[in-house]
Amino acid sequence: MKKSSIQLVNYFFKKLLVEWKDGPKEPKNIGKLNINYKVFVNNKESDLYRLDFLLQRTPQDDFGGLNMDIRMEGFFSFPKETPEEEIQKMIRLNGCTILFSTLRGHISSITSSFPDGRITLPSIVMLDLVTKIEKERIARREKVSTSDSSGTSI
Repeated sequence: MKKSSIQLVNYFFKKLLVEWKDGPKEPKNIGKLNINYKVFVNNKESDLYRLDFLLQRTPQDDFGGLNMDIRMEGFFSFPKETPEEEIQKMIRLNGCTILFSTLRGHISSITSSFPDGRITLPSIVMLDLVTKIEKERIARREKVSTSDSSGTSI
């Protein structure tokens, strides 16, 4: 079996807020998730790339339900011969896929004892999400040169 070009070396939760808000129950539908990411290129002393993965969800109006604000940092390595352009594509697509999959398991476990029972985050076609985020970033850069702090809802 061939080893993947991207390897998750480690990950950390920088923020993990998952709480149940009381109120009339929301439908079991997870609702809109706001997802974003930022890539930090390696510095000269390290061959690791960092991917910050952000996920937020706020209950709709006064319905109560699941509130989430999560920030993960993933550290990835690549073979030395991997071209930078390929690394940038892989860390966005594969890195986000890896971190989101990891997060899905954590959320399922954490919410298993919540009042409305276990919540499983939906499967996401990460290619579509990453493409949408990158197009939005390009459009914003064309309009104004400001820092990127907004996310994409799915």
